[in-house]
Amino acid sequence: TAAYALFITLLIMIIKTLLNITSYNTLQVIIEDIVKYFIVMCPPTLLLITPLILIGTVKRLNKNNILVKDSNKLEAISKVDTIVFDKTGTLTNGVITISKIKNNSKLADKEIISLVGTMARNIDHPIATGIKRYLKQEKIKATYNKLSTEYLTGYGIKAKENEDVYYFCNRSLVEKLDIINQYKVDEEELENEGHLVLYLIKNTKIIALVGLKDIVRPNAKKLVATLLKKKYEVIMLTGDNQKTANEIARELGIRQAHGGFSPKDKQEFVKELQRIGKKVLTIGDGMNDIPMLKESIFSLTIETSTNLTSNVSNAVIKKDDIIKILDLINICKKQKKIIKQ
Repeated sequence: TAAYALFITLLIMIIKTLLNITSYNTLQVIIEDIVKYFIVMCPPTLLLITPLILIGTVKRLNKNNILVKDSNKLEAISKVDTIVFDKTGTLTNGVITISKIKNNSKLADKEIISLVGTMARNIDHPIATGIKRYLKQEKIKATYNKLSTEYLTGYGIKAKENEDVYYFCNRSLVEKLDIINQYKVDEEELENEGHLVLYLIKNTKIIALVGLKDIVRPNAKKLVATLLKKKYEVIMLTGDNQKTANEIARELGIRQAHGGFSPKDKQEFVKELQRIGKKVLTIGDGMNDIPMLKESIFSLTIETSTNLTSNVSNAVIKKDDIIKILDLINICKKQKKIIKQ
């Protein structure tokens, strides 16, 4: 039957060409006609429709700077009703700038910055990247060369130099280490000014509070507004404190934001959303986001993400343009419509 259908198809194409009904001047036109006539003559070829459309969709997404790694999951996007964002490096540039220091030591501010810069030197994280960029911009050298560093996921950085132990961390680790914190008022003051606050600790003593600020990505506000208009539930999860989360959420128009979340908290939050029937798409950029990316029905990262995060996700947005999420949703919805037709 298939051979007969192919013979009839080719015969029709030859007749149309001889009668000048169609001019086959491009390979695309030839292929389109072969597919159309062949399907009419041999209906079982309809089974090819979905994979052919998936191939076309992946090609179109690539043209729109969205690299798809798992095309089989693209159909799931049309079911999504909830979109969960990470904050730092996703909704914001992730370019953190040291903006204020509360120095409680005998060290000069530049020495504090040098120490923090040395601790961040070999760490692959948006905050560490921003600090290194700040040192370069201010021409401050990272001089504590004997430090050995370790990244503590969800908390910060630990470093050792001979008998001394340093931490550059959030308040959660300060509490976990049972370190006496006499600077909660200073932390609150910095937070009220819109800073992300990290503690610099030497052994068991807090020697400085470092205030950092991030900048919202271009188009992030437009993206959130469009998603809300399309009736998606938009949620932001971050390891930063709740005040910082609220400030960014307010700027972007996000109605639901949760701060102080560890990677495990993010994972459990997404798992619970799906347990109650939500269809969740997650977007993150750092190693902290890997657990939640694995939980959702579709996951996205952006080009500047860590390699491990990109490997876990189903698609990567190239050229660092978060607004491309709308292209992904629109193209995949059109794909589903075509398949149904």
